[in-house]
Amino acid sequence: MISANSKLGHVYQCSGCESITVQRLGKVEETDSDGAKNLRYRLGTGPPVGERCGFCGRPFHVGGPFWMAPMHDADFVKDLIASLEEDRFGTYQRLLGMLSVASKNIVVVLYCSSTVGQGLGWG
Repeated sequence: MISANSKLGHVYQCSGCESITVQRLGKVEETDSDGAKNLRYRLGTGPPVGERCGFCGRPFHVGGPFWMAPMHDADFVKDLIASLEEDRFGTYQRLLGMLSVASKNIVVVLYCSSTVGQGLGWG
């Protein structure tokens, strides 16, 4: 469960200009020791913002934690849909519908605008 920390985060939203900065609760570092790759789980450090917004000088609201990683393994869901047999399951249509929704699940971070994209490193 330690790896889950690297997939959870908090959001800092400015109360003035609404710019957003996100922070993961943990991070995963890959180390190379004698040719063997190891994963090292560490706690996050921060906060990533000061007391006041660098753009407008207003304070921040803090939200979270929220999930910052994909919800489903897309390849697994596609394979599962392909393996369904209509005559084998009485709930075939329901299964197909639920798996179709899961296959289209896109990782969207809360809310998006031009200032949000800049805070997330997208622009």
